[in-house]
Amino acid sequence: MNNMELFNWLSDIEKIYETLINEAKEESIAEIQSLIDKEKKDVETVLRKKQESVDLVLKGFSKEVKGYLENFEKKDNDEIKTIKATYQNNKNRLIEISLEKLGYDF
Repeated sequence: MNNMELFNWLSDIEKIYETLINEAKEESIAEIQSLIDKEKKDVETVLRKKQESVDLVLKGFSKEVKGYLENFEKKDNDEIKTIKATYQNNKNRLIEISLEKLGYDF
């Protein structure tokens, strides 16, 4: 074997080595990308489930607040009706008391 053949042989080995390294790199990149895609899907799933839970809690809280507001409005309206009725029932007496305090006696 002469020197020229040895260099050709080494050159072929170098090309094979480069090819193997490039193939391994491409496989690693593909595997890493696959893992990234899987993790991304897992994170999206977890976030979606958490958002659904938050939405459910907010919906329940909204119903509860709405119920409190409706109850408050009903009580408020009942109180206003009571005050109006009391005023109407005592209107003449209130006018008399007001006129007496102002010093008008009729």
